[in-house]
Amino acid sequence: MSDKLSENQVHDLLFRCLALLSGKEGDTVLADTTVKAAHRALMLLSLGILKAQEEETQENEAIKARKPSEPD
Repeated sequence: MSDKLSENQVHDLLFRCLALLSGKEGDTVLADTTVKAAHRALMLLSLGILKAQEEETQENEAIKARKPSEPD
């Protein structure tokens, strides 16, 4: 059995993570900001993988491509 995830499995996991964070608030500014940022990032990644599948491409537009020479 392979440990690698299919595109559909990745989307399912992203969706489950979104469901876990949905409606949650942090009890501090830091916690709340982090929860909201994570929710937004997961939503964008989820939509990006769906769009890539529909367009039959291997590029998730939610992920900003970086040239190897660019610093982190």
